[in-house]
Amino acid sequence: GKDQIITTINDHIKAFKCKLDLWEIQLQNENLTHFPTCMTYKTSYYEPIFYKTYSEQIICLKTEFGNRFQDLKYLENDFKLFTSPFSIDAVKVPAHIQMELIEFQNDSNLKRKFNEVGVPDFYNFLPVSYVETHRFACKIKSMFSSTYLCEQLFSLMNSNKSSVRSRLTDIHLNSVLKVASSNNVSPEIEKLVEEKRCQISSKKNY
Repeated sequence: GKDQIITTINDHIKAFKCKLDLWEIQLQNENLTHFPTCMTYKTSYYEPIFYKTYSEQIICLKTEFGNRFQDLKYLENDFKLFTSPFSIDAVKVPAHIQMELIEFQNDSNLKRKFNEVGVPDFYNFLPVSYVETHRFACKIKSMFSSTYLCEQLFSLMNSNKSSVRSRLTDIHLNSVLKVASSNNVSPEIEKLVEEKRCQISSKKNY
């Protein structure tokens, strides 16, 4: 869905796989606690419930999930670093991030900010001096968690690259797509105004 990062999607997938494990065991034990429709058929209509068949379908679904999302298990440690940077052991993270991780894990102000805003917003408040950590966070945030963003970007490209805009160059299209796809980014007007150095003309008006 919109505005969901890949770590959130990964959490949903893991939760659903745990539910499948539970359902498989319960069906094998002829337990219909989480299948109210089947329970109704059994108690009201005295219809037979094919527990073994349903259990086998759950197993097939688990296998399919394992095949489709097998790449995520190799990123599990990266996801943990991204979502829980203050609790992960520095020994378990890539060597080029270890020193920075130790530094901000012992920064009480950053820890308080993390508790206030959480992820991914926390990384917006991380000082620019943490170069490797910023690069790592950008890598995780830029991962497409679903096809939503891909489809949205493709739709924006089609709407901007129309027949009436035949002189639209690749550079212009790239700029247009950046602006159009960044609709949740607000310009810091006050900061831009403060940084603007206005030159006062020395010419006198009479």
